[in-house]
Amino acid sequence: MDGASEFIAGFRDSGNGDSGVAVGIVVHHVADGRYQQTLTALLGVNIILVLLSVPLRFVADSLGEASALRMPIGFMLIGLFIWGVFIEGFIYHRALDISPLQGNLMALAMSMGIMALLGN
Repeated sequence: MDGASEFIAGFRDSGNGDSGVAVGIVVHHVADGRYQQTLTALLGVNIILVLLSVPLRFVADSLGEASALRMPIGFMLIGLFIWGVFIEGFIYHRALDISPLQGNLMALAMSMGIMALLGN
């Protein structure tokens, strides 16, 4: 088994639903040698977004309903979501050799599907 196949097998066995979708797309469409690069880039982007959004979410939840900061923090969270969709779309665009629009639509569809599954 080569390195890419072992890497993909490890992701399939991890039980993470988000990585399973990404691995399925990457396995069928990404050029040889880009599996690990693509999945590492997606993981890195999601780690950065979580590190930025979790403190904002805690602050937003701790504020009262009448707080003046609640709306700006909500806009920052929405901005982080949109930024994340565009970054993931760019990664898909480069990895799958598709247009930027297709990459962004794919990232948006995956984000919406995950939110629907999680009930957010």
